[in-house]
Amino acid sequence: MANIHRPSTLSIMPTWQCNASCSNCGTLSHPKNKVALEPALITYAIDQAKRDNIAVVVFTGGEATLKPSVLLDAIRQATELGISTRLVTNAWWAKSNYAATKMLAQLKSAGLKEINFSTGDEHAKFIPVSCVANAIVASVEHGFHAYVMVELVATASITKESVVHELEKLNFHSDDKSVSFIESPWTPLDPSAIGNYADGVCANKSNLPQRTGCDSIYSTPTLQADGTLAICCGIGMQKVKDLQLGQLAQDGTSLGELCESAELDIVKLLIKHFGPEKTLAMTSDFREDIVWEDMYAHKCQACIRIFSDSNVLNEIRSRESYFMAKLAASMGIERILEAAFDE
Repeated sequence: MANIHRPSTLSIMPTWQCNASCSNCGTLSHPKNKVALEPALITYAIDQAKRDNIAVVVFTGGEATLKPSVLLDAIRQATELGISTRLVTNAWWAKSNYAATKMLAQLKSAGLKEINFSTGDEHAKFIPVSCVANAIVASVEHGFHAYVMVELVATASITKESVVHELEKLNFHSDDKSVSFIESPWTPLDPSAIGNYADGVCANKSNLPQRTGCDSIYSTPTLQADGTLAICCGIGMQKVKDLQLGQLAQDGTSLGELCESAELDIVKLLIKHFGPEKTLAMTSDFREDIVWEDMYAHKCQACIRIFSDSNVLNEIRSRESYFMAKLAASMGIERILEAAFDE
């Protein structure tokens, strides 16, 4: 069967262990969760990524730098195969300029292409913002563009401005050419919980047109620390059984074959092309008790809602022809399905 949504990025979690214990951690990571991938499976996955023409491998966690030799070996392997690499880290290792420079030199030497730092009120309980600032300075000095993900909540004490202030203490003045800041809602994993956000951040009918499809599902499969492959890299995806594709075993089963096992799922296709917020809105047209407005600032929490709410799932599956027509009108899925079944 044709691969309707060919993966472009592979996310790898070398470990679920993290030196932070953030509440509502999107990967359910914490210091005591020491589940980790065997290095041989990481090697196999990266070889598979090359075979399937995947362009980017992202190392995340947990905290991937807690397994430094495994991480560096994996970056080297991907680089030698011509695959670009990205690291997502909380920068705990950058306790000083010397420590930050040492780590960035190792990552650069291994071939790392992109580095992303995570911070915010939750992360800062465990990792001082000064570490993030040291890491940003060292990364720019080593030729990286630093991407900084800041937790977005209504009453945040850690903001873009506070990180910039820490950088100024180091006589470093950021600009758009060297540092990019991205605010991301810090979301509860419970689909019925409402996070602490400013007015207008959560999805509702007034801002629904600006909500987009999910660029993770199908496109970014994730090899989790227990060896299970998921169909996306979304926050809280471990809690959703329907997003799990099974174990990636070193028996010849390819990443592409596992991803294809989810190809024609109507629910996932709706999430992919309309986004979970619009999908919820469409199902609420048929049931007034499907309430969604002003509940979800992050699409991943809305996605968890879809898969955990039997009323939502039943509406989609019982009206599959209706939703398939919506998809056809939006992205020409009829032609794609024809190609899939012809092969």
